[in-house]
Amino acid sequence: MKPLYSHQKNCFDVIRIFAAFLVLYSHHFALSGRAEPSFLGFESFGGLAVVIFFGVSGYLIAQSGMRSGSFVSFMEKRIKRIFPALVVCSLVLYIALGLALQPESVFTKRSLIAAINLVALRGADPITMAQHYIYPNAINGSLWTLPLEFACYLILAVAFCFAKNIKPILVVLLSMLALTIYFLSNPTTLGFYSISLQLFTPRAVAFFCGALMALTENSWNNRNAKKFLFISGVVLLYVLKGS
Repeated sequence: MKPLYSHQKNCFDVIRIFAAFLVLYSHHFALSGRAEPSFLGFESFGGLAVVIFFGVSGYLIAQSGMRSGSFVSFMEKRIKRIFPALVVCSLVLYIALGLALQPESVFTKRSLIAAINLVALRGADPITMAQHYIYPNAINGSLWTLPLEFACYLILAVAFCFAKNIKPILVVLLSMLALTIYFLSNPTTLGFYSISLQLFTPRAVAFFCGALMALTENSWNNRNAKKFLFISGVVLLYVLKGS
């Protein structure tokens, strides 16, 4: 009998599929012009899915960072993972979909700039393709998370330039946690590039929690520790419900 490959020994695919279904469930309310249901008063179920995706990403990307020989090799892998598909996505949106919904705007300066901005992680501009839909920002609207995640990659890569252990990751995680708590009490519109700090820091907390778990796996990857983490997490969510 052939041994299982490492990717078959975990349930990351199951977690991703579960999170994807949460997105579908949550977004069908928005696409129908209704408010998305809330998860314990914290986030919508779609927002919860984003947190799950960032946590899983932090776990797996940190492992990739540990295996990478340098900042350049790590970022090269991240760029190859994201931008080829993003270029195709841009072409589909502004040419294929554009020809179907808005043919008069396909070969215009605005469409070209919108396509460049999408590939440059500045967000999707559906122009006026979906202006008569219930949710006009639906076209590639979910790509708002890409700049946030790419920023996490950059921060992780810089942190690993100092040391490939938990110390720089812990510093980043505590910093993001402190900023998240601060922004909860002091909402801000501050940002950089196309990234809102208020949106970024809580997702970064999830990402670097995942990264910290990847670097400390030997400390918690046993049945008793996982039971404790699960139960304490559920209790914490219940205590903070609606806060």
